[in-house]
Amino acid sequence: MAGAGRAKRSRLGASRHTPGAAREARRIAPAGRRQLAEPPAGKVIESAPTVATPDRSVPRTVVFLCVANSARSQLAEALARRIAPPGTTVLSAGSNPWRVHPMAIRVLAEDGIDISGAHSKGMDEVHPERADLVVTLCADEVCPVTPPGVRRLHWPLPDPAEAWGEEKMLQRFRETRERLKEKLGELFGV
Repeated sequence: MAGAGRAKRSRLGASRHTPGAAREARRIAPAGRRQLAEPPAGKVIESAPTVATPDRSVPRTVVFLCVANSARSQLAEALARRIAPPGTTVLSAGSNPWRVHPMAIRVLAEDGIDISGAHSKGMDEVHPERADLVVTLCADEVCPVTPPGVRRLHWPLPDPAEAWGEEKMLQRFRETRERLKEKLGELFGV
């Protein structure tokens, strides 16, 4: 195989390896075949601008699921909307939706995020089967069933609403918010 490379190089001519002229220009041969050609002496060949290709590891549609869609999944949805790449659809739902917990509204407001108009949604409202990624956030309770064929991550976070007393509950909601920020940063590469 090494000989074939040398034979090809000799047919095309020796290539110059000088700083600034390391790339070879291309031209179309009369028969429609592509041949490599040397750039004219002293002329710098600019490459075509590169077009960014989408990162397939970053999901385009993410659904966060928990039981009541009142705390963890609401926090995750709001935080993900803030840091997800443009064009990413972020949703949340619960298998047994209830209401958005006031502490979720409060700890997100501390970060400048207003979800006061949010409502808890059931899984039939967000169609997780159409998502690129479903993230379940349940710890001790039974998580919603994820549709087959959908990529799934499981982030087992304890329900912050189960803490006793307002100060303890507020602390747990803040801890959950901070943990979600870490996980979302890893997911979206920020």
